[in-house]
Amino acid sequence: RIHALRVVGSGAGSVLEVSVEGKLPPESTDIFVEGYPKAYFRKPSAAEGTNDASRFRLKIDGLTDVAELRGRELTLTLISGARSLVQTMIVE
Repeated sequence: RIHALRVVGSGAGSVLEVSVEGKLPPESTDIFVEGYPKAYFRKPSAAEGTNDASRFRLKIDGLTDVAELRGRELTLTLISGARSLVQTMIVE
């Protein structure tokens, strides 16, 4: 289950941070984001997580002000090995 979705940073270096329950192998995990056609989200990279959670960051392209993502509903498709999950969340 995805338990947090938030924008980190501002400007060109901004990322969408996705926090997921459980440890997922970064090399076989992909995340697709839908719901805001003006934004493009790059391939996820692993961020430091905890023992029971994983965090991924997706660079955001296509927006001059990433703050416009906050409060928006996005649908994420997470694929990790043979497991997959589709979940809709509001961006913090």
